[in-house]
Amino acid sequence: MSKEPISPEDERVIAPLLKKYSEMFGIRNDEISMSEFVRIRPTTSRPYGNMYVGN
Repeated sequence: MSKEPISPEDERVIAPLLKKYSEMFGIRNDEISMSEFVRIRPTTSRPYGNMYVGN
């Protein structure tokens, strides 16, 4: 797995969800930093293949 920063498009998707989350749990929206979010991507086409089939 690889981690990379989120894109501006990711931020546009996440922002309304964070707003709803903060309202539901009674926290300030500015307490959650977008800089803490990362995009996780597989580095192979079968990232979990070795969990099910031995090499």
